[in-house]
Amino acid sequence: LRLSIVYRAMCFRDEAEGEEFWAQLHDEESAFTVEEIIARLRDGLVTRGVLSRVRAVTMSPLDLATAIVDNYLPYPMPARGFPLNYCALPRLFPWTAPLVWLLC
Repeated sequence: LRLSIVYRAMCFRDEAEGEEFWAQLHDEESAFTVEEIIARLRDGLVTRGVLSRVRAVTMSPLDLATAIVDNYLPYPMPARGFPLNYCALPRLFPWTAPLVWLLC
């Protein structure tokens, strides 16, 4: 599994709105617990019709994690062919290393 972090700049109407956002972001009392986040994601799968309510609460944690990843973090499929991790190409075909070193 490979995850990426994306930086998104935040724009606020004024400095006060920005300070309010950052205060709320770092307020541990209003932060979601891991259990709350998993429950929201699980409920979303039920709402989308991906899982029945019974299946959502009885499936193994691994199956639930797989369903969450499959539905919320889909791997972009190419229009043709098969998905390829270009950074792994030099391991299979060493001659490609000079071509992909800038990307990986």
